Amino acid sequence: MKNECLVVLVVIGSASMMQAQATAQGPSMAETKSWLENTLSIPQNSMTLLGHDKTVLGIRFVANNGTSCFVDLFTNIASLPTAGGAYPDFPTSRLNELFNLQDIDLNSIKAKQGVIEPWPVPKVDEIYSYVTFNTTNNVDDISRVLQDLSDRKEGDARLYNDSGLLPSATSPSANPSKESEVRLTMHSSYAPRFVTALRHAVELCGGKPSAF
Repeated sequence: MKNECLVVLVVIGSASMMQAQATAQGPSMAETKSWLENTLSIPQNSMTLLGHDKTVLGIRFVANNGTSCFVDLFTNIASLPTAGGAYPDFPTSRLNELFNLQDIDLNSIKAKQGVIEPWPVPKVDEIYSYVTFNTTNNVDDISRVLQDLSDRKEGDARLYNDSGLLPSATSPSANPSKESEVRLTMHSSYAPRFVTALRHAVELCGGKPSAF
């Protein structure tokens, strides 16, 4: 009996070592975070379509309760005031989606060719893809806050590539909604790389797939 127990412990130990070694072979968390933060807001991922809003994506990792796996995924939105007008110099609103990568279902992170909603623009489905992912077991662990930036002034620092929650958005009256899914639209040439990097970051943070 003692020998049987010893064999089991050796097998389990070897499996753990192999898993750790496999994880160590990929980019580090610092490298993965840097790549995501520096590439998501590239111009190709900007949805600038005639007659519609201009959106610019961004992501930043923020310290929260001692973890570096907390993410602020933001979308800066500039509404086109008139059909023939120019886009404003600053976003008119910002959508912040905040969550811990540990809460994301590793197997749910996927990219699909095309856009989430129909756009009356030729070949738009060939240019863009949408990425979706959800929390493990679809628990509402994603906080979603829509900030109104229409009160911006000349010289305001809130540019398209800025992120962060304004004081009004962090107040109790902001009432962020709680969601279980995130949907993003980005350039088709970038989407597969984003999926790979995000999956790797979720894995490094201990994210697990849903039970079913």
